[in-house]
Amino acid sequence: MMKALVWTAVRKMDIMDVEKPRPGPGWALLKVSHVGICGSDVSGFLGKNELRKPPLLMGHEFTGIVEDVGPGVPRDIIGRLFTVNPVIGCGHCRYCKMGLKNLCVERKIIGIDYPGAYAEYALAPYDNLYPVSDPVRGGALTEPLATSLRAVRLSGASLGDSVLVLGGAGSVGTFAIKILSAGGIRDLTVVEINKNRLEWAVSLGGPQDSLRKVVMKH
Repeated sequence: MMKALVWTAVRKMDIMDVEKPRPGPGWALLKVSHVGICGSDVSGFLGKNELRKPPLLMGHEFTGIVEDVGPGVPRDIIGRLFTVNPVIGCGHCRYCKMGLKNLCVERKIIGIDYPGAYAEYALAPYDNLYPVSDPVRGGALTEPLATSLRAVRLSGASLGDSVLVLGGAGSVGTFAIKILSAGGIRDLTVVEINKNRLEWAVSLGGPQDSLRKVVMKH
């Protein structure tokens, strides 16, 4: 058995004893080291995310140390620290074969379709594991950082542009500010109504000459 934080109803979570999972073929069992609280988890908790239905074990931004592996998985990864891509593709469609399992129409997500990492242990496919050296900066923050990086790339922002970051200064917004400022963007504005979040973004976002351009919008 293991301890897990289970979302049992809208606005209700309970710490429960649940069965410790066992890895099947191609999967690994990780002892959870760190796990993030995504905004989508919060919206699910509040009953505002149609993808999540209680009872559910959420948590998809996590790192863990491999404790056991299923058939077909190299045993030499046991004891090593990994972060996890929570998106699981079918493995057979053209998108999966191109490495774009996020576009797979049959994709599943750890923490939604499979039990997540708000627990002592979590399962993940071997192909979704990525070795890291730091459980937080290089691990549990990898998924939101990847989201920010993709958004900045899709924006096409380049030197000389004025950039507006919508959606607030949470982890994804702050990472976007950091990436943009590191790329030479010097005119940044973020829409944020929470003063503490804005101050956090300013403290972590990038060079001071660009941060003077980060302002609060109500």
